[in-house]
Amino acid sequence: GEGTYNCPENDRVTYSVNEILTSDKGISFNVEANHSALIITLEGEQVVSSNDVDKVFILSEGRFLLVNEGLWRIAMTPNLPAQIKYCVFNW
Repeated sequence: GEGTYNCPENDRVTYSVNEILTSDKGISFNVEANHSALIITLEGEQVVSSNDVDKVFILSEGRFLLVNEGLWRIAMTPNLPAQIKYCVFNW
């Protein structure tokens, strides 16, 4: 279900599950210095890009992306707005 959780195997790892409608601007997502994040699309399709748009990825259902520190945009739409479900692991 939707929410933020602690990983039982490692207390330094958290993850959140979100359900949202994609948009042309998406959501700003910051990965702090010396941290990483794993973005997994559970349902639907989304575009993920670096804030300066030099890296752009299309994540369809079941696809994932490992990102390092920096500002990212997630939940952007490749076509028309659509309902998606995704999970982000942070460590």
